[in-house]
Amino acid sequence: MTDRIILIGENHDGPNGTKGEAGFAALIENKGKRILFDTGLTELTVANADTLDVDLTKLDAIVLSHNHFDHTGGLMAVLARCGETNVYIRPTFFEGSFTQKDGQAKYIGPQFKQAEYEAAGARFREIDITPEWIDDAVLLSGPVPGPDAPTQRGFFTGTPDRLIPDGFEHEQYVMIPSPLGWVLLAGCTHRGVENTVHHAIQLAEGGRFHAVVGGLHLHSADEDQLQAAAVAIKRTNCAILAVGHCTGDPSAARIGELMHKPVTGLHVGWQLPLD
Repeated sequence: MTDRIILIGENHDGPNGTKGEAGFAALIENKGKRILFDTGLTELTVANADTLDVDLTKLDAIVLSHNHFDHTGGLMAVLARCGETNVYIRPTFFEGSFTQKDGQAKYIGPQFKQAEYEAAGARFREIDITPEWIDDAVLLSGPVPGPDAPTQRGFFTGTPDRLIPDGFEHEQYVMIPSPLGWVLLAGCTHRGVENTVHHAIQLAEGGRFHAVVGGLHLHSADEDQLQAAAVAIKRTNCAILAVGHCTGDPSAARIGELMHKPVTGLHVGWQLPLD
């Protein structure tokens, strides 16, 4: 089977009646391993997988990019299919996650407690300081260093009566090696496009980039933010830029204009061959 990334959760509808919703989930098939990166917003992720003939009963691992519900909401439904599975998270994953509206805290983190996920088969593995490989198929980034980014604003951790600005220590991305070059796959890039790309270039150790894929959380970005993102992504010299989810279609198009590069929009069922 050809190594690939295939989206089973994304904002935009796909082929054969697959439905989009405001979430993200991507199956990575690489070097004989099958690794699910995020689980989407709801159990629709599993329904889309069925329609696309994507088997979720045999996963080598699940990686969660961060703790927001639009990336973790389908986890229980996925675990019901695959059973006992390693689930890779950052150490602060189960700390509170909130937004705030009209002075009221709104919880946006995982829907269940850690023990409930574990009872369903999740074997949580924390990625702390050092990037970590899942075999030789996927490299987990570990923490994303750098200054606070505009894409962190409006998000909080702590408790409803004691909100603390979220530094997104619970966020990670993955790097996928392929004969075509590295693929940077991100969930929401709350730690900032510039920080994420700078870190990815370091992890690549001079290797070429084939693609930058995923969400960039730029749907409400101003022109300065979009220009900074375009400059950062251009440093990868990637052949393919394929973004969606929280990026925002107008923002994605503007980044393409600034880079003088076509931008591929994402949808459920979108695939990227890795060989």
